[in-house]
Amino acid sequence: MRKSLLVLLGGVLFSLSSVAADLPLSYYLNGGAPIAFVDGDKSILFRSASVTTTCTEQGIGAVACPAGSVTPGSASALGTFNILAASTAGQNGLDGFVLQGGISTTSFLDATTGLYANVNEDIFLVYDVSVIGNSLITDVHLAFNGSRVGTSNPPNVTVTENVTDSVHGTNDTLIVTNPPNVFSAAVDLTPDQYTQHLHVTKDIQLNSGACQNCSVNVSGIEQSFSQVPEPLNYSIVLCAGLFGLYQWKRGRLVS
Repeated sequence: MRKSLLVLLGGVLFSLSSVAADLPLSYYLNGGAPIAFVDGDKSILFRSASVTTTCTEQGIGAVACPAGSVTPGSASALGTFNILAASTAGQNGLDGFVLQGGISTTSFLDATTGLYANVNEDIFLVYDVSVIGNSLITDVHLAFNGSRVGTSNPPNVTVTENVTDSVHGTNDTLIVTNPPNVFSAAVDLTPDQYTQHLHVTKDIQLNSGACQNCSVNVSGIEQSFSQVPEPLNYSIVLCAGLFGLYQWKRGRLVS
């Protein structure tokens, strides 16, 4: 766990919040009474998590999914996935979180019908993001490492994220996919949408395709945020900086 750090900048004291230890998603869901995950000045409350799996064969419809064809396969298994701090485990060093764990679907040959089955998994996460302190969120970032085995489409994997803020009228969508190879996405809020609170729904869809040795895999999904100080804080920092410059010049004149 990273301890809190006090920084003196232009005569103003800032506090950098501590980062939570790496714990499983189930800890933060806490049976419907969520516990906040904190990275820097971002606090995330995971509201719900669900997993739906379906195996289908052409001309037959739904069939039973055998063991090993889909992971995590259930909400309880998803709950064992770790939540990591994006500021240290992510790509861009911004505050947020990384969902770490093996998500996969693999096509299989049905010995009874002689057909390959398409294995679909749909993971749905709902969470709220808040700022600790006086900063404002200015943009949202999404990234993942989705991979696939197979030349057709499917196999495919897509993460679709909806970001909303009813107070400021924010309603944006971010999508990462394979194929096509879009491994990161970002949305910039307009200045009138800068906010301290966002509601996020994340839909993770995997389709193995119905083909020999076809599969899709994801082991990390990153969510992060950029921010700026509130206008009042800009003024405080500017004034402190000007005062420091004045004191420096005054000292030179005196000497």
